[in-house]
Amino acid sequence: MPKAFRVWILLVSVVLPCLVSSCGNRRQPAKSVTSVPVQEEQEAIADSTGHVRQTESCKTFLQIASRFEGTPYRSGTLEHSDGIERLVVDTSAFDCMTFVETSMALYRLDKLPLTERSSELYRKFLTDVRYRNGVLTDYTSRLHYGSEWIADNIRMGYLKDITDSIAGLAESLLNVKGISRPLPLNVHLMTGFPQRYETLQKHPEFTVAMFGIEQQVNKLSLRYIPKDMVVSANPFLPEGCIVAITTDIDGLDIAHFGIVCHVDGQAHLLHASSSAKKVVVSEASLYDYLDSVSHFTGIILLNVL
Repeated sequence: MPKAFRVWILLVSVVLPCLVSSCGNRRQPAKSVTSVPVQEEQEAIADSTGHVRQTESCKTFLQIASRFEGTPYRSGTLEHSDGIERLVVDTSAFDCMTFVETSMALYRLDKLPLTERSSELYRKFLTDVRYRNGVLTDYTSRLHYGSEWIADNIRMGYLKDITDSIAGLAESLLNVKGISRPLPLNVHLMTGFPQRYETLQKHPEFTVAMFGIEQQVNKLSLRYIPKDMVVSANPFLPEGCIVAITTDIDGLDIAHFGIVCHVDGQAHLLHASSSAKKVVVSEASLYDYLDSVSHFTGIILLNVL
């Protein structure tokens, strides 16, 4: 068993229950959100969302994910030059997706009694999160598109979509309508540009299979909060929920993943950042971070189960 993996299994089994989230104790300055509720609205928000913000699942999940802060960013960690799909178990470096997947698998392991935790179960949970219906066959069994990854993990009972719940809360308390909307889906990036993917170049039959998968992805029904509405939803975002950032890049659905972390009362993003080259809490608030990237269009919010 690789040394890094043994260390993390030990962490989850023995040390993790005693850890405190690093996000809650931060004192870095937060950028202001342009629309802040007045005092009575803030009190109503605190009363209405307190139970969401303090759920044990979100708290524990954030504790686990926060321990990876400072871990290097590296893309392409799941790819193999021979085109053969194998489960990658690596905590030495992450991209945004493997950071969230690893944290979810460790969270599932942490829910078990100490005597039941094992490396085999960890690998099973990671397979469940990463592959369609929890079954690894070949390259096409991996959940490449973010919207299918979300739908499959909801079906597996690993995630709950709370986008509409948060939007509804914001609408009722702030008297703002239409905060969440249907997510338009038209994924075709992988089959439209197979030359960008080494495995598809070596196995053209996978491109044919991916075309059918893309057609199924485009039939999914998901909702999102558009970027211009995030300012209204911002006060209600529960710490420890997963954020999927939608995009208008042609052929793509989700551009980035991270986890909500509160800094001085505002939602920031704990994520594997390609610009920072490591896992960090964003300096900008989530709202400002979204606003800074032109192709970001909004967010989907998910709770771990």
